[in-house]
Amino acid sequence: MDMEINACNAAGLGRVADAAPMRAARHPDADVSAPRRGADRVDLSPDAQLLASLRDLPARQDLVDAIRGEIARGEYDTPEKLDAALEELLRDVL
Repeated sequence: MDMEINACNAAGLGRVADAAPMRAARHPDADVSAPRRGADRVDLSPDAQLLASLRDLPARQDLVDAIRGEIARGEYDTPEKLDAALEELLRDVL
């Protein structure tokens, strides 16, 4: 019995190199000789990353509705809000 096992192992060694054609026979569209490529990669610009992060912000419909109501009633443009907006604009510019 020991002799039969050794004979099987020795016979199988000659077939190790024939594995690629066997894989191709199972998968005819596969190119077994082609080298494997690295992983694909996508690089996003900083602007694209910012836009993607804005999509994840929670909706503030309540704030939008409140501001629209103030604008409709003529209460939105106050001297305090205009001063705050001008200060922020100057800070951004300078």
